[in-house]
Amino acid sequence: MRLITRGDEDRFWAVIDEVRQVTGGTYPQAPPATAENLKKILLAKPDPVVREFASILHRVMVRLNRWEVWGAGMARNKSMSSAEFYAFRLWIVAKGQDAYDAIRAKPDALVNWVKPTEVILNEGFDDVVGEIIEDRGMIDPRDDANESPNDFPKGKEFKEADLAKLFPQCWAAGKP
Repeated sequence: MRLITRGDEDRFWAVIDEVRQVTGGTYPQAPPATAENLKKILLAKPDPVVREFASILHRVMVRLNRWEVWGAGMARNKSMSSAEFYAFRLWIVAKGQDAYDAIRAKPDALVNWVKPTEVILNEGFDDVVGEIIEDRGMIDPRDDANESPNDFPKGKEFKEADLAKLFPQCWAAGKP
């Protein structure tokens, strides 16, 4: 993978915001960007933009692959499998840069970005990127990455019995 610059990431988040605007808005508790709308937006973009988007999506997913992020999601949902943790991280990205930065810095801040009944999973969001890359015959930049969003999470592993203490806001706001 080539070096990612701040400008590249700014363009990535601008695409996410464009998709969020089409989906329902960019205010904190607006719905996350959807896979369907991401596909519509990316299909109109040139190959270099799609390739860059794929590369940065991969990178931000790796950054969110931390035990404390999983713990906050689990505290909110009262359970979360590894597949759901992946879809949860996609949901965070699809909520936009402000949500991503806030939750990455303090995972218990998740409660500020989610409605009480909202499903905090966004399955298929990254699949459309791979489909477009394949349909256009491009080389997927994610194939050259040193880290995977599916690697073992970084940080200190939590005990499920400690979720309420570690993530009190998420636990209190979570499903009964």
